Amino acid sequence: MEIIVSVIIGTVGIAASWYITRRYYLKSLNDQRETFLTAEKDYRRIIEKYADKQNSDISINKKLLEEKRITDCMNRYTATGGGDFLIKMVDSYSDLSNQEKADLLDTALLRARGRKAKENPFRNKDVK
Repeated sequence: MEIIVSVIIGTVGIAASWYITRRYYLKSLNDQRETFLTAEKDYRRIIEKYADKQNSDISINKKLLEEKRITDCMNRYTATGGGDFLIKMVDSYSDLSNQEKADLLDTALLRARGRKAKENPFRNKDVK
């Protein structure tokens, strides 16, 4: 009798474990699908907004890279509290001119904390 009760309890435990695992797996798949669809909508929005008939790939990739850099700067600002870390990060983008670096820093700070920098070190440098 004890063996039968143990087998029944084990079977119920296995079934419950399988059911819970299956539910979380399906929920995870649904979350991944929603995230993908959101990213696809964002990508389409950027394409529609910044698409250029002649140089569409270049302008879209440049705008996507700019948005990624702004997001990275915002994340760095919230993680470190800003300061020299953020300035060094923006300064590491060697493909940008000083004016573009200044605009990137201002945009990232405006989005992260709601105002631009009081003193932007890239505005004082000579333009490349």
